[in-house]
Amino acid sequence: MKTSPSTPSSSTQILALLLQTFAAAAAFCAFGWAAVQQGDVAVARTAVVPQTRPIGLTGAGTTLQMTWVGARVRIVERVAETEFMLALTNGGATAEEAVLLVPAPDGATVRSFNYEVVPDGTQQGVTVTQTKPIEAPSARLLPADVVRNTYESIVRQSRDPGLLEFAGFSLIRSSVFPVPARATLKVKLVYEQVLGGDGDRVDYILPRSEAVSGTHWTFTAQVQSKREIEMVYSPNHRLKTTKAGANTTLVEIDPEDKNEGGAFQLSFLMESEGPAAKSKANASFMTHADPSIGGGYFMMMAGLPADAASEPKQLREVTIVIDRSGSMAGEKIEQVREGARQVIEGLLPGEYFNIIDYSDAVEQFAPGLVVKNDATMAQAREYLNRLRAQGGTNIHGALLAALKQPVTPNALPMLLFLTDGLPTVGITDEKMIRDAAIANNPGARRLFTFGVGHDVNAPLLDGLANQTRGYSTFVHPKENVEQKVGQVAKRLTSPLLTKAKIEVIETDGTVSTRRTRDVLPSEMPDIFEDDRLVVLGQYFGDEPMRFRLSGESRGAKKSYEFTMDPKRDGQSAISSISHAFIPRLWANKKIGALVDEVRLATGKSPVAGQLANDPRTKEVVDEIVTLSTRFGVLSEYTAFFANEPVDLSQKDNLHARLQQMLASRAVGERTGQGSVAQAVNIQRQRRQNTVNRNNTYLDGQLKEVRLSNIQQKADRALFRRGVTWVDSRVFEQKTGKSLNDPPDATVDFGSQQYFDLARKLITEGRPGILAANGQLLLFVEGKRVLVKAPA
Repeated sequence: MKTSPSTPSSSTQILALLLQTFAAAAAFCAFGWAAVQQGDVAVARTAVVPQTRPIGLTGAGTTLQMTWVGARVRIVERVAETEFMLALTNGGATAEEAVLLVPAPDGATVRSFNYEVVPDGTQQGVTVTQTKPIEAPSARLLPADVVRNTYESIVRQSRDPGLLEFAGFSLIRSSVFPVPARATLKVKLVYEQVLGGDGDRVDYILPRSEAVSGTHWTFTAQVQSKREIEMVYSPNHRLKTTKAGANTTLVEIDPEDKNEGGAFQLSFLMESEGPAAKSKANASFMTHADPSIGGGYFMMMAGLPADAASEPKQLREVTIVIDRSGSMAGEKIEQVREGARQVIEGLLPGEYFNIIDYSDAVEQFAPGLVVKNDATMAQAREYLNRLRAQGGTNIHGALLAALKQPVTPNALPMLLFLTDGLPTVGITDEKMIRDAAIANNPGARRLFTFGVGHDVNAPLLDGLANQTRGYSTFVHPKENVEQKVGQVAKRLTSPLLTKAKIEVIETDGTVSTRRTRDVLPSEMPDIFEDDRLVVLGQYFGDEPMRFRLSGESRGAKKSYEFTMDPKRDGQSAISSISHAFIPRLWANKKIGALVDEVRLATGKSPVAGQLANDPRTKEVVDEIVTLSTRFGVLSEYTAFFANEPVDLSQKDNLHARLQQMLASRAVGERTGQGSVAQAVNIQRQRRQNTVNRNNTYLDGQLKEVRLSNIQQKADRALFRRGVTWVDSRVFEQKTGKSLNDPPDATVDFGSQQYFDLARKLITEGRPGILAANGQLLLFVEGKRVLVKAPA
């Protein structure tokens, strides 16, 4: 059975997309209870809710388990078809009646629903036999008001506050179906929806629990458009994308994020329409309003025009600088040789290269850059084969030899610098080496540094890369140097825009410095063919503003302009809340940049008192504390905000503790495993374009740490103190009250006041706040409100 297709209004689309973004396990349950009260579903004993678990509806539990859930999405222009599949196992001795419940946006159309017993399936040694014929299955979309009319009674019955998260939204409900005893059932639901977005950007969201359920999930998508797809992006998960032609992109979740919870959300940007589309860059904006700063936060996603990739490639010149000190002997020098061969072989005929190798002394393949051809390739192979590891590490001398080479006109100059140790020959002071690299780089060569092993000065390698539009890579013990070098070299093919810069332009064409602040990255990287340009920052006012992205391509000036309208790109207060990931992404990058500023300010290790007396450091520490508490974005230096029962309203204590952490860790550790771990963490913060919901970082032993005593809900951060989740805004108020003082108001779970508060949060787009498991202390309309947990 299916509903009639309809095209939802713009506001309905946005509202549906917003609430789905905050999908959680309990929310599915809410739909389940609401559906159970509708007619024939009353006979069901279990509600099957994808991405959480089967929910018993009779109070007696359930014998059903989901062992696998998959979603295949096919998007053509602005219409998406979602195919839900799951494996449902009944471990009990009797058949179980179940109903499938899936949230969906208003206007979705159910295309099909079916299920089948897995052929010859066995469970617990019992052969499956089907004793009852399966009736014709059906599924339909329930209207939002049906769910709204029942959710309060559902919350009271289930004693589950998470049920409020999706109150008032549509639900796809199947007919009741049997799951035979000791059997596995394959269930498939297909529905279609019209997608929202803005201009040439199209947005898709698949609701999914923020909690990791342990059920194996897979997600793939195929995106098709008549126009070329310039970029695909997700704020929640890292993606792996594959071009299947100019107009088709295949998408899957990066394996590293396969166990991350949260909604599957992706946006794709199509090239502009019109006869000049191939030569026009395209950009789309999302905004999150924040009246406290007089504007809000923006995110710009930009794609360069199609003809930029099809034009003749900009030439590159690559200098490979190889550490051949004694510590590189054995497998490392062999891998570096092969990595260098791959880099040179990957250059196009007519591009330029050189090889510089160093130990105590510095040697060169050629006095300057040479053109790649058959003859120079053969000579380079022979030169690399003769490299032998011995002696010390003259980093300063090798850098100057590489940087002082004359630059090839109209070629992008890049330098790949490898080392596995500390500077031991010549100038060895970290700051002097960095300063010398800046002073002796008239050609603006990009440095891409590689730290091989952990006996390297990580801040030195980071600083050399960061100040030259490059980036650092660390090769851990037992990792393959050749592969890491090859991965970086592959990314640096086909530069499309160099010396990139982004500015806000006034109506008269002059550059404005007052409409934006703290735009990140502060210095735009060079843009290569497969790069996605994501820019974040603060904006002021709500009037439209014009951005200009400029740079060079093959020596010629290029410039592209885009308009951002905060009123349109935020759409409404509720949709602005759905963009709460924007300030979190911005804060994460900003904190990484601030820590790096302290870390790279000196090559020495001051004590905490010296760091505390530095005026700039005081400013940095204050800003890190403010951003961490307000947005719930923590790092290894501020993890104690969540892990220890500290009073986050006592700013002086937080500042002193953070200063100690920065002095001992960020500044004090310059080499070793702990220093490399910090470098990797900071690099992730500065380059990451997906929300780090679990505040994950690497500790000093390179082990992954996840913080569980903090939750990010809508645009709020909740810190756990004992049995209570405390709204970070409670700590921001200068009331003189502590957590031990009585609240201004108390709300009992399930009371009328509770549901009044729930309606208020639903109206604001923040229902997920009440889904936190436990007691809550919220800041509501100027009052500290204690919301009690279910008894």
